[in-house]
Amino acid sequence: MIELINRSGLRVISADINSGINGENGLGPVAVRSDLTVSIGSLKPGHFLGRAKDVMKQVVNADIGIPPVGHSLSLMEEEDVKALLPRRDHFSNKGTYGTVVLIGGSLPYSGAIRLAATANAAMRSGAGIARIAAPRSLCPVVASSILESTLCPMEDREGSMLFSEESLARAVSGTRVAAFGMGAGDTEETRKMVDWLLQNYEGILILDADGLNALAAIGPDRLQSAVCRVVLTPHPGEFARLNCCTVRDVLEAPAAMAEDFARKQGVIILLKGSATLITDGENTRLTDRGCPGMATAGSGDVLSGILAALCAWLPSNLLQATAAAAWINGRAGELAQEKSSDISMTAGDTARALPEVFRLLRDQR
Repeated sequence: MIELINRSGLRVISADINSGINGENGLGPVAVRSDLTVSIGSLKPGHFLGRAKDVMKQVVNADIGIPPVGHSLSLMEEEDVKALLPRRDHFSNKGTYGTVVLIGGSLPYSGAIRLAATANAAMRSGAGIARIAAPRSLCPVVASSILESTLCPMEDREGSMLFSEESLARAVSGTRVAAFGMGAGDTEETRKMVDWLLQNYEGILILDADGLNALAAIGPDRLQSAVCRVVLTPHPGEFARLNCCTVRDVLEAPAAMAEDFARKQGVIILLKGSATLITDGENTRLTDRGCPGMATAGSGDVLSGILAALCAWLPSNLLQATAAAAWINGRAGELAQEKSSDISMTAGDTARALPEVFRLLRDQR
């Protein structure tokens, strides 16, 4: 029957949720493709997660006076982001908006360019200062890629960072936020660096990419004794490694797994996907912003830069800052796709769209 409906060519309206789609995770082997889906009572995770965007062109909610049950999830919307963005006063300076440090890079992984993309996104998202801590041998390449950032050379061997307590302490000195892992490489030295940061850094630590792989290797329970506040930004594969489970397990219960992990380890999880889940274990936000064109190398690096900047702006409201960063990243991706198409856009296009996103948010306040 579902296949007959999909082949009919008729306008299709689905009540509550499309037949064939799981209301908790958006998965299903075959599902009705609708022009309009009218949710009854409240929106459900399955309206956004998994295959939802591929089978539902438009989703609206019909409020029938029944309060939602079964989940603590709320949708991050434009008005929420606008309300969060602080006014930038004339009587302010770069120190007002915080210094962030972006630690990573290695020769085998085009790490210099990835760090430059992250720093560019951080600066375009309002960071006062974006410091790049990269292997010493890569610093000339980084310096030529972005002029607005300061550089902190790290000891290295053949383009890969070496653990040095002195170098790390210098890199994070005076910063509100440290983002670690972009292009760093999956090495024993990377694991030592993550372990040191968890035990010694007193700011906000964002772990992405190889930072997450390092955490999986040293053991996620190490988070429970961290002296810093931690935000993890895994995709389903990285989150599966942290949980010692399969990607399928993550996709089947993304909200529950993210909430359980965040609650147990005392961190914030930003679980990437066609819709992004953000949770501290007690409260969960979801943003459905984003587009197929963002499925390209470097998109996560841009998100890390945006996230670092917003966490520096809003350290007292880390969950909302993280959710806002995900929303802004997705909205910038949508604008980039409008100009470049889903096939041709790159992560750099997303970063270049950030000024337009912030302008629109400011103009519509």
